Amino acid sequence: MAIMTAWLNADGRPYDPHKAIIAWQDGDASAGEELFEQLYHQGAVNTASYAAAEEIVNMIMEASSPEWHAYALLSFIEEGRQTTSNPALPPELQAS
Repeated sequence: MAIMTAWLNADGRPYDPHKAIIAWQDGDASAGEELFEQLYHQGAVNTASYAAAEEIVNMIMEASSPEWHAYALLSFIEEGRQTTSNPALPPELQAS
């Protein structure tokens, strides 16, 4: 995950998704629920959502049986990213 002063959740509050992603990867379903609540809300996404996407993709790729909710969350984040009312992808997360 890229380094930034403070990632923001879908409601615009500081949120670091890293610990929840690790917990979800370790089988904690409540961590997946937390990520859904923090990273996507009624079409809204923010910088924490974008920052989490790469780690969620890595989690899927490493899993022998990927959690389908991870695919759903990624699709919601991408849909939100394309909505003009949400923040643009920060430069530090853009491919160089």
